[in-house]
Amino acid sequence: MFPGFANPLLLAGAALIAIPILIHLLNKRRFRTVEWAAMEFLLQAEHKNRRRIQVENVLLLILRCLLVALIVAAVARPQVRKGSLLSIAAGATPTDRVVVWDDSLSTGHVSGSGTCLDAMRDDLLRILPHFETDWRSDALTLVRTSKPTVPDYFRFAPRGAHRRDAEARIRQAAPTARSANLVACLESVRERVSGGAQVPKALYLLSDFRATDFAAAGAGSGLEIVLDKLAKEGWGITFLDRGADDVENTGIVALEPEEKLLVANAPVRFSARVRNFGDQPVGPIEISFKTSEGVVPAAAIPSIPARGEAFRSATLLFSSPGSAWVEATASADRLAGDNARAVAFTVTSGLPVLLVNGEPKAEAFGDETAFLAFSLAPPGAVVSGFKPQVVLDRALHPGSFEGFPVVILANVERLPEDVLAALERHVSEGAGLVVFPGTRTDVDSYRAEWFKAGKGLLPVPPIEARSAPREAPARLSPDGIDPRGVLRVFEGSDNPSVRTLQIGRWLALEEPAKDAGVEILARLQTPAREPFLARKAFGKGRVWFFSISADRDGSNWPTLPSYLATLFPLVEDAGSRAEASRNLAPGAPLVVTYPAAKCERRIQIRPPGKNALVEIDGAAVEGTALYRAEFADTENPGVYTVVLKEHERGETFQHFTVNPEPDEGDLRRIPHSELERRLPAVKGIQWVRDVDDLFRASAPEASEIWRTLMHLFLLLLAIEALLAWRFGRGA
Repeated sequence: MFPGFANPLLLAGAALIAIPILIHLLNKRRFRTVEWAAMEFLLQAEHKNRRRIQVENVLLLILRCLLVALIVAAVARPQVRKGSLLSIAAGATPTDRVVVWDDSLSTGHVSGSGTCLDAMRDDLLRILPHFETDWRSDALTLVRTSKPTVPDYFRFAPRGAHRRDAEARIRQAAPTARSANLVACLESVRERVSGGAQVPKALYLLSDFRATDFAAAGAGSGLEIVLDKLAKEGWGITFLDRGADDVENTGIVALEPEEKLLVANAPVRFSARVRNFGDQPVGPIEISFKTSEGVVPAAAIPSIPARGEAFRSATLLFSSPGSAWVEATASADRLAGDNARAVAFTVTSGLPVLLVNGEPKAEAFGDETAFLAFSLAPPGAVVSGFKPQVVLDRALHPGSFEGFPVVILANVERLPEDVLAALERHVSEGAGLVVFPGTRTDVDSYRAEWFKAGKGLLPVPPIEARSAPREAPARLSPDGIDPRGVLRVFEGSDNPSVRTLQIGRWLALEEPAKDAGVEILARLQTPAREPFLARKAFGKGRVWFFSISADRDGSNWPTLPSYLATLFPLVEDAGSRAEASRNLAPGAPLVVTYPAAKCERRIQIRPPGKNALVEIDGAAVEGTALYRAEFADTENPGVYTVVLKEHERGETFQHFTVNPEPDEGDLRRIPHSELERRLPAVKGIQWVRDVDDLFRASAPEASEIWRTLMHLFLLLLAIEALLAWRFGRGA
C-alpha cells in the first residue's frame, strides 16, 4: 500500500507528538489546593461535570497529537500505490487505456508453439488482471483492426465477472481475412476517446508490424498525421511488437478464368497464381482445384524461386447454366489463411444483353439495333455466347434491366425519370452500359439528366452533332489505343481497320477534366481530336459512350469486320463487372437482388465452413419489382452460398466469395528504426517486445498525498479551535 516516503528521515519528527501530551500533564500539575468555604456549595456540581471535562480534554489532546502527526507525515511526503483505496486520497486521475489489437490474416502465422495472434491473446489475458490492482481506477477500450469503428469494449472496467466475460471473448478471437487498416482504426479511437473526459490517455498497439501494413507510412502520411495528433494531445504511445522473425511463406494470390464469358459445356481454363513471399526457393507446392460440381486431382509446382511466382492451371467443364464457383488450394504451410482462393461466376448458355432500340424501322438492317442483334447472335448453328433481347425505349420500365448484366442503348432520345434512376442503380451494382448516339439523341437531355455535371451515367457530355463531307470522311486515330483493350483491332499505325472505317456524322464529345476519372480509349482524326470512345466507372459497373451510332446512319462501321471484332470483347468486358460484384473483399456487404414476383422474401445464406444457415428477409426496392437483401458478416474467406426459394422451381443458388488481399501473405516486418525514420514528426513512441515491459513503460505506479494531508491538517486545526472555544464556554 505504501511503497515509501520521499523524505523518510523526517519521520523522526513524530517524536514531537509528545509535546501536546507534556503540556497536558504540566497543566494538571500547576494547580494548588486552596480551602474556601464558598466552594463547598459547588462541589456537587463539579462532581457532575468532571467526567464530561475529562472526555473533552482527552478529545482535544488526541486532535492536537494528530495535528502534529499530520505535519510530520506531510513533510515526509508518503506515497501510495496507484489503484489502492488510498490513491483516491492522492487525487489519482484515472487513465483511459486503449488497446488496438491487430487481428489481420497475417497474425495467423505459426511460429514456435503458436500463432502471432495466440501471443497477443496471451498478452491481453495478462493485462486484464492489472485492472484489479495497480490499474484499478483505469478504463479499458479494446479495438480490433478488423472492426475499427466498433470497439469490443469502450471505457470498460474489466473487474470481477466483467473481467471473466472479457477473457472468454478474447480467447474466442481468431484471425480475420482483413488487412490491418491502422489509420482508420487510430482515427476512430482518437475521435471516440478524445471527446470524453480530460484524463490521461495511453495507447497500446499490439501487432506483427508487417512492412506492407506500413508501406504508405511516411512524412505527411495518414499514419504520421494521426499519431502526431495523439502525441500532441498528450497520449502515451506504446508499440508491442509480437511479430516473428521467421517470414517464409507461400500463398495463392490470384485465381481467374482465362475467358471472361463462361458457357455451359464449353471447357474453360482457370489459372492459379502462387507467390513465394520468402527469401528462399520453395517446392514442390501441390495445387488442387475444387468446383461446385466436383474435385480436380492435385498437381504440383516443382519449385518457386525466392520472391517469385508460378502458375498452375486446370481445364474445367460446367454442365449446366447457373451460379458456380472454383476454389484453388495449396499445400499447407505456417500461414493457412492464404493457402486457398476462390472465385464465383455465372455459367450461362449465353450472356443476356438488353438492346434498347430508340428508332425502330421496318426495312432489313435499317433498324437501330439490327446490326447489334445480328452480330451478337448470328443465325445458324454457331453459338456466340450472347443472348441479345431487343426492347423499344418507350416500353422500358424500372424492372426492365433486371437479369441483364449488359445494357446497350442505341439512339435513345431520353428516358423517364424513374427508368433512368433504375438504370443508374443497375449499373452501380455492377452492370455494364454501352451508349450509342443517333439522330434522335437529345443533347440537352443527355447533358442535364445523363451527365449531371459529372455525377450521372455519361463519362462526358455531348456538345453537338457534326459531319464531314463524303469525299473527306473522318477516321479513327490509332494513336494511344490499348493493344489489349476492346478497340485492339484498330491498334497500329498501318492498320487496314483504320483505313476502311469512314465516319460521315458523329456526336462531338466534350474533353473530360483531368481529375474526372474518365478514360478516352480512342480519338477521331479531326482537327479537334474529339473523343471517339470514353469510359468511366459508375459504382461497381462501367459505362462506355461512343461518338457514332450503332447502325449505318453516319458510318460504314457495321458492315466491316472491325465492328464484330470490337463488339465481342466490348460486351464481354461490360459483363465482367457483374461477376466482380460476386467476389468481395473481407467485410464488404454481400448484396442480393432478386425478383419479388418469382421468389419468397426470405433467403438463406451459408457462410464458409458452417452448416447452419442464416436467414434474412429482403426489403422491397422502391420503384421496382425487386427484393434486396444484405449480409454484413463477411469477415471469413471462402464461398458463401445464397439459397433463394422460387415459387415454381423451388430452391436456386447464388454464390459469392471473399478473399484476402494478395499481399497479406508477405510477412516481412518493418524494423523499428525504419518506422521511426518514416515518421519523423512522431516523438515519444515506446517499443516493447514483452508484455511485462508494457507495465514498466506505463504511468508511474505511486502517487504522493502530502497535499491531501495538508488539507486534512487545516480541517482538523479548525475543528480543534472550534471545540476548544466551545468546551471553554461550557466549562
